Amino acid sequence: MRDRPSVESLEQNTSMRRSYWEKVHLLCNRSCRGIVLTCLLLLSLEGVLRFGAFLWFHHSQYYLLYGFHTMAGKVGINAWQTSTGEYYKFPPNYIVRGAAGQASETASINSLGFRGPEFQASKPEGVFRIICMGESSTFGFRNTDVGTYPFQLERLLQERQGPTKIEVINAGFPYYNSRSIRSLLEKELLSYKPDVLTLYIGYQ
Repeated sequence: MRDRPSVESLEQNTSMRRSYWEKVHLLCNRSCRGIVLTCLLLLSLEGVLRFGAFLWFHHSQYYLLYGFHTMAGKVGINAWQTSTGEYYKFPPNYIVRGAAGQASETASINSLGFRGPEFQASKPEGVFRIICMGESSTFGFRNTDVGTYPFQLERLLQERQGPTKIEVINAGFPYYNSRSIRSLLEKELLSYKPDVLTLYIGYQ
């Protein structure tokens, strides 16, 4: 017959098990505290960087609210939809405040939701139409309305072309990627009958 464990042995085993779980509990507590402190540190750093960029770029909300797309521009824009191949546009005749990143500078949106002067959806006779596609660099982030490259391109070509009416449409939008640009092209831009299409896109 096997000897029954003594009371002392049972108490020792119980004590060892209790000691083991106490160590596990202590380790979990320390790990949780470490994770929480790390998250708080990263959030604090994020806040400092956002606020620093906000001050550095003349109180531009672009950096302060970056990632919170429904707040940026003060309109209901959900730029996350561009990741699924969709596209967004600004409301007609809207003024994007602070979008140029230069203090109180604004970006004027025409009646068709694009930045820049008005144009007719149906291309008039005798007009040579160029559409510039892209993201924030084409839209003209940190540029005035007359400082974007589509605006400058139209002025330059018009000076050299002579009597032919040159029309350059700015079809760039912040946060766009190649799939959202393609979607905009297929669903809308081609209906404007462009003679030339240009594409300027960075790493989005």
